[in-house]
Amino acid sequence: MRNRLPISGIWGAMATSVSRLRSIRWSYGLAGFAAGLATATCIFLLVYSASVPSSPSTDLWISPAQAAAPQPDSPANLRDSICYIYGVYSVEKPDSLRRIRTEFSGSGFLVAPGVVASNGHIAEPWRDDGGPQFSARTGSSLKGSKPRLESLVAFFPGVASPVVLSTRQVSPSADVALLTFVPQGASAKIAPLALGDVTAEPGDEVTVIGYPLGLMGMLAKAPRPVTERLMREPDDLTVARELARLALIRPSSTTGHLGDVVDDTLVFDASTAHGGSGGPVLNRQGKVIGITSAYLRGFSGGTLGVSVRALRPLLQHP
Repeated sequence: MRNRLPISGIWGAMATSVSRLRSIRWSYGLAGFAAGLATATCIFLLVYSASVPSSPSTDLWISPAQAAAPQPDSPANLRDSICYIYGVYSVEKPDSLRRIRTEFSGSGFLVAPGVVASNGHIAEPWRDDGGPQFSARTGSSLKGSKPRLESLVAFFPGVASPVVLSTRQVSPSADVALLTFVPQGASAKIAPLALGDVTAEPGDEVTVIGYPLGLMGMLAKAPRPVTERLMREPDDLTVARELARLALIRPSSTTGHLGDVVDDTLVFDASTAHGGSGGPVLNRQGKVIGITSAYLRGFSGGTLGVSVRALRPLLQHP
């Protein structure tokens, strides 16, 4: 509420005060003048304060910490549930006695205690190596090559050591899979992400969280002394363990909008890169509506994901 006072009233009060000052000054000298000046000052301040608009007390003193605090469903509160996946697989060629070993990485997220959702090509990383020669479901090829998953571990933010993953189920029709581990210690306290129930529509805002560029992406964000030391380390698993020990396993996030939804395929412009596969696609409520699966090189609006609908049947069949 604003209190107004006529300008003429303000000047009248000031003039009266000045005339009193003159009378007091001649009558009582310097001491009287000082007392009159104090009286005039008080009157002026009272008049001025009456003309200044008053503000409700609730509009004052909003602390920066309160104003900047993230909402419970913001991506900042969901990062601890999103893991960096590192693995090694080998392929035995039928025409030789040697095995070819390959390292790979990706992303995943917790959907239930001890259960991680990711891509099928993370659970079976050899599926694209030989194109049509490989069978993604049987682990064998038409030419007799035998791929084998040698190791698969997951690093969660805030957890100092990795958890060992095993494959629980791979979708026969979509690029999604469930991986399991034994939750214990800090990993047992991680909260699963909630799955969205609302059908996604083109134009919806989305957030993508994962580990694009894998270890290189995390080292780029690490303190410079740590980066310089670990860049010389030849073993990726050693680097990942050290980042976990230093609490530097930290996913990256990008935001964008859905450009199209075709059956169980989501197309969006939130960018990612190699290593981001398997990370969650979140709606504005922080619910999972899809899983990042691929991106089109040279087209920033061509990131692809698999709808969460393809994941639900796996969760219903332990």
